[in-house]
Amino acid sequence: MKETQTKYYWNEDTISHFRFLSSYLNGFQVMQKITEFVESNCQLEEGETEEDLVKDLLIKLYPNKAAVIDVYESPTSSKIIAVFYSMKSFEYWVEHEKPSNFGIYADQVAINGQMLLDWEELENYS
Repeated sequence: MKETQTKYYWNEDTISHFRFLSSYLNGFQVMQKITEFVESNCQLEEGETEEDLVKDLLIKLYPNKAAVIDVYESPTSSKIIAVFYSMKSFEYWVEHEKPSNFGIYADQVAINGQMLLDWEELENYS
């Protein structure tokens, strides 16, 4: 698979730091650390969002992952509450880390930009 190009320049120390974290944290935990980093250390330019930077850095860390899995707050919301780059990290989050009062339905999940209609569609990506 061809390496995905990222839109932003990332310092090699930053990339090394998050690669190290990814050696002992799961994908969701790494995404949380990256989000905290972006919120406190990155200056947005016109037209950029923190989400853009988080996704870009995740792509830089995991360039050969085939699926980008976005979880939305609700089926009608555009607010992404979690991003994963592997089915394994998504499944771990659903089983162990998602907020206990937060139900996940298939129509809140998009894989490579395509909303799921039902959970059986996940089998195509496993």
